[in-house]
Amino acid sequence: MNVEIPKGVKKWAQDLKELHLINTEKLSTDERKTLTENENNLAKKIALYVIYELDEAGTLD
Repeated sequence: MNVEIPKGVKKWAQDLKELHLINTEKLSTDERKTLTENENNLAKKIALYVIYELDEAGTLD
């Protein structure tokens, strides 16, 4: 299946990649918690988009 990914979703993926690559050793506990929350929120947005697209394509049961 070949699906074009909208710019907004590509931006979410890029942001998630950048957050994931941040060196957490130098962050405070609160900063790490915020980083993790941001990563989780972006991952959830991406996953929901993929689920929506697969459902629209009729490939989900």
